[in-house]
Amino acid sequence: MQNIIKTGRSVLYYVDINGATALRNIDPRVKIFALSCPLDVVEERLILRGTESPEEIRQRMQLAEKEVRRFSEVDYIIDYGKGAIPGVAANEIINIWQKLQNP
Repeated sequence: MQNIIKTGRSVLYYVDINGATALRNIDPRVKIFALSCPLDVVEERLILRGTESPEEIRQRMQLAEKEVRRFSEVDYIIDYGKGAIPGVAANEIINIWQKLQNP
């Protein structure tokens, strides 16, 4: 990451909150974005997808609850709730990032 930043380019990682915090520890200029979705919508999506067992869904939901409690550590929260249009969250992140690069 440091070598890329030295060239003046930006880096975008898709990581969980622990990974984001680790990246911020490497470089305090790191900005953290979180995708926010109501937990009942997350659970509904998991159930409808049908790829996880009830126990796996329970574990995923426990992890999601822990991550939501850490939202105070992030810089930007992107709402990605029920009815969200694919790509809108990515576009919102790009728009924010562009504003940060050109204040």
